[in-house]
Amino acid sequence: MQPKDLGFIPGIVTKLKIYLEKDNVYYPMYKIDSIFTYQEKLSEHAEHYITESLKQLLKKLFKINFADVLVKAGKLTINEVNLNNNKSLAIEIVNATKYK
Repeated sequence: MQPKDLGFIPGIVTKLKIYLEKDNVYYPMYKIDSIFTYQEKLSEHAEHYITESLKQLLKKLFKINFADVLVKAGKLTINEVNLNNNKSLAIEIVNATKYK
């Protein structure tokens, strides 16, 4: 039975945050929050999802003016970057040992 027959379409959620690092200071450059869906089995097409996510990221990065990033973006330490990244994992369903 195909996933679409069960009432859902498989896909992958892509969340990538790209930072420019200079002199141990991190500047947020670009963030991707995308959902890619596919009509076939996810396990057979996982490589496609990852590849497409990275291709889209590279297209955006080629258009970024790095000098502007240094001027306009906020400055973060590596601890602030890690804290920010860990916030997205601090949701109840991710940390639950049992479903409630």
